[in-house]
Formats: sequence, structure tokens, C-alpha cells
Amino acid sequence: MQSFVLLIWLAVCAVQDARKRRIANALTFGAGALALIYLLVTGTTWLGAEAQQGLWAGVIALVLTLPGYFMGRMGAGDVKLMTTCCCPALAASCRNGSHAPDAPATAG
Repeated sequence: MQSFVLLIWLAVCAVQDARKRRIANALTFGAGALALIYLLVTGTTWLGAEAQQGLWAGVIALVLTLPGYFMGRMGAGDVKLMTTCCCPALAASCRNGSHAPDAPATAG
């Protein structure tokens, strides 16, 4: 269910960006505020990762997108959208271990 809601939110943001070349702060900051409230109330991200992983995912998203904004390659809406969207997704992938390759078997 959470993935479906996230997909609908992304679709609304994409349609608005395509039509107006702008993403409203209400969509990005609103979703970010709801995600933060959920994180504070439950102690996990919306997709089930731990709070610390969600916060680190937000930091990583900002570190990767802010240089593009400062160089004029990305808009502020892109940075807000990616940060808001990537927090639960990156944190959930870290929780599931999909960020690291399988370790080779050791002969023992």
C-alpha cells in the first residue's frame, strides 16, 4: 500500500512538473513533513527502515543533489523531490541489504 501511495504522489509531482515546469512546495514539503511525522511517531520510515537509516538517506540524497542545483543543472524542485522520495527508498534498501553485493563463500 505504501508503495502505491508513493507512486501516486510521484505521478502527481511529475504531471505538475511537466505542465508548469515547477513542483509546488505543498507537494514536496507536505510529503516530507508527513514522512518526518511518521518517522517520529513510529520510529521507522514509511517503508519500514530504521529512523537512523532514513535520516542518513536524506543526507545522502542532499549531498548527491545539491551540487547539481548549485551548478544550475537541477532545479530546487528536483532536489526537494529526490530528497523526499529517496529517504524511505534508500533506507529501505539499506535495511534489506540490497545495497551490498553478496559476500563470497569462504573455504574453511
